[in-house]
Amino acid sequence: MALALVSTPDASAQRYHIRNFTPEDGLPAAQIFALHQDEKGYVWTGSPGGLSRYDGVGFTTFAQSDGLEDQSVKVILSDQQGGLWLGSNEGATVFDGQRFTNYGAASGLGAGRFLRA
Repeated sequence: MALALVSTPDASAQRYHIRNFTPEDGLPAAQIFALHQDEKGYVWTGSPGGLSRYDGVGFTTFAQSDGLEDQSVKVILSDQQGGLWLGSNEGATVFDGQRFTNYGAASGLGAGRFLRA
């Protein structure tokens, strides 16, 4: 699976630019669970390889070594303060742009049953 982003460089001409992204382009995994664009224009992806931010040039990936509770990010939402809320099998994580705050079994979210089908 590849990620495809569409942009409109000239809206009046109705021309679209489509570009596919794969792990060779910097995605941490071929499978994408979540896709989100924040108010700054960054495109965020959640995958089995972590959380990635696309800035129009390249990807920056955040993983457990950066503070994620669970590497497999399945849900991404923004809050009104510009933070990202991430959902995984192990709980929820909030990313404020600098650090990750994790809410998992130790926080009372049900011993790793968050988002499991």
